[in-house]
Amino acid sequence: MRAFTRRGVALQARLNDNESAILLALVGELIELLTPLGPRADDPPFWEVDPAPTWRDDPALARLFPDAYRDDESASSDFLRYTQADQVIAKCEAASIVAIDIDDADSGWVTIPPDHIAAWLKTLTNLRLVLSERLGDERDTDAVYFWCGWMLESMLSVL
Repeated sequence: MRAFTRRGVALQARLNDNESAILLALVGELIELLTPLGPRADDPPFWEVDPAPTWRDDPALARLFPDAYRDDESASSDFLRYTQADQVIAKCEAASIVAIDIDDADSGWVTIPPDHIAAWLKTLTNLRLVLSERLGDERDTDAVYFWCGWMLESMLSVL
């Protein structure tokens, strides 16, 4: 991958086929991780739903959705109940934008319009949070973890 550069108001980077495939797979897995937590049409109103216990049972989800009030279980549960659906939707929408931009790449050149930059930054950060938990102590030597970090650094350096 070449570092991100500015092209007018957009950002652009070149991904080879393997890099595109890896990033698309990671984004897809992030969406799969989040989707069961999202709202469904037949869900009761948010005030009648307890926060999904999997958020606290899965260390990766706990990194994506940390307790807002670590010293107050009741306040933390209320916060999750009132914000869970919106947080999941926002993370999935951001990841979907990244996937679309990768799919729209022209000969490996990914162009990120200004209104997609925040989605990329959020998604790369979310991927690193999940990878850090899934890899545990191995993250110091995991190339994909560092590659996501390098992409973030590359984007930030041209903003």
